[in-house]
Amino acid sequence: MNAFDTASREVLRDFLQTAVVIDDRAYDKKPEPVAELKAPGRGPVTVDDSGESPARTQSAHELDTRLLVDTFASKGLVCAIIAPHEEDHIAERLGLVADNCDIVVIDWQLFEDDGKRTRALIEDLCKRGGGDRLRLLCVYSGEDDLGKISKNLVTEIGGLTQYNNNPFVLRKNHVIVTILGKRAVSEADLADALLDRFVGFTKGLLSNAVLSALSGIRRNVHRIIRKFDTELDPSYLSHRIMSNPVDTVEGEILSFIAGELESVVHQSDANSYIDNSAIESWMAEREIQYDKLKCEKGEGPNLLKQLLQNGADDTREGISPVFKKASKLVLKNDSFVGDSELTALLGCDDSKNADRRFAMLSTLETRYEDIAPKLTLGTVIHDASEYLLCLMPRCDSVRVPVEGRDFLFVRLTKDPQEVDLIVEDDGVVVDLGVSKHPYDTVVYRLAPSVAGKPVTARKDKYGAWGFVEWFTDGSVHLLRWVAELKPQIAQDFVNAYASQVCRVGVARSQWLHRLKKKEKQEPQQKKGRKA
Repeated sequence: MNAFDTASREVLRDFLQTAVVIDDRAYDKKPEPVAELKAPGRGPVTVDDSGESPARTQSAHELDTRLLVDTFASKGLVCAIIAPHEEDHIAERLGLVADNCDIVVIDWQLFEDDGKRTRALIEDLCKRGGGDRLRLLCVYSGEDDLGKISKNLVTEIGGLTQYNNNPFVLRKNHVIVTILGKRAVSEADLADALLDRFVGFTKGLLSNAVLSALSGIRRNVHRIIRKFDTELDPSYLSHRIMSNPVDTVEGEILSFIAGELESVVHQSDANSYIDNSAIESWMAEREIQYDKLKCEKGEGPNLLKQLLQNGADDTREGISPVFKKASKLVLKNDSFVGDSELTALLGCDDSKNADRRFAMLSTLETRYEDIAPKLTLGTVIHDASEYLLCLMPRCDSVRVPVEGRDFLFVRLTKDPQEVDLIVEDDGVVVDLGVSKHPYDTVVYRLAPSVAGKPVTARKDKYGAWGFVEWFTDGSVHLLRWVAELKPQIAQDFVNAYASQVCRVGVARSQWLHRLKKKEKQEPQQKKGRKA
């Protein structure tokens, strides 16, 4: 195991907290009997080779509960052992418990039902949360034919398929199902085996940093709760009474909570999983396409290391000609950006998709809960044939009168030459450009469902969120919700739009106007010659 694998395994172990084992024979296994002691005699020494010990001859379907709990405890995991009743509907009775655990281990044969109950629980867990939660399920069986179990699960549960052509590792969305035999993996080795399987899906620079940050939040969750103790409730109410509009107060408190979580993340050890040392460990196990750097054979690893440590800076003093050439390649080669060749160089098979996903992560709010969106600054909507960005200030989006209010939108250009935003609309990734021109604005009059509240989206018959525009004749028009920008990104676009609105038309000498442009260009040209 290399350094990166070791670090990934350690951060995963720190993050995981709970496991549940479901087995109808969990408490059947008896401890191995102690042999009767006899006084030694004068006769010859004899060895009992009549067969295996009583423990070895017990059924492979039984479970050493105590050993299993102790083994998980040694890894820092709390392990619950549940022996269900035969009349139980496993998915209904234990689905919620299993849903709240990091690792779920379940026997295949529950009351000799040939996997019926186990399959129902796995199918239920695959559906919970839309399958977006990363979870590890393990079928821990004493059956001789584990391949039969794999085929049964793949056949009966739609969307569950083999992962990397391994019949004993199955996957549906973010749900991983691994199949282990009780004869091959003992109770003493089960926790390690599951960690080894799980880390294959979590190890990565960013995912390791996320696990570390979330572990920090878990460690400090009670301290965060104490920061907002009941003694502050009167202060909160005083603040609410003195606030106008009062509707913004709830959002302010949520921002306070988010700020405390952000403090924990910044004070965690997460940065150690994305720094230069971690990157070097990561590179050691990747297939890097060094030839794309246009360097001599053997120069690639050191050159890429310098680029990662210093960034592509061809103007920095004291750099080697090789580094300067590579920096210019990265900065000037349009295919390195437009065609995502730089990301491909670093070993990404689908580099364009990865770059787009990273771009969306940096600009769009992520919706973790299916709550109704509210129309405000940064809301992206789709109206029939065009995308629009809401420019209404947040303070004017809170208390909307029952008769409605005019909301200002600016048009977004689809597939522009210069991409400002990337959104995912109904599973399709769309490149958008934000217009900064006043003549590209649109106004819609929208009203809330309750007077004095924000304009809130509602679902149509297909389950899509949208904002309702009311017309004087009583007809309605649905503006489909698409995405929400991060506040600072939305504000940046508003500032750019406002600068265009505030332009002043000045009559000045064209000679002077062009001279000014020339003076702006010359310092850049001189700087380039100096480098």
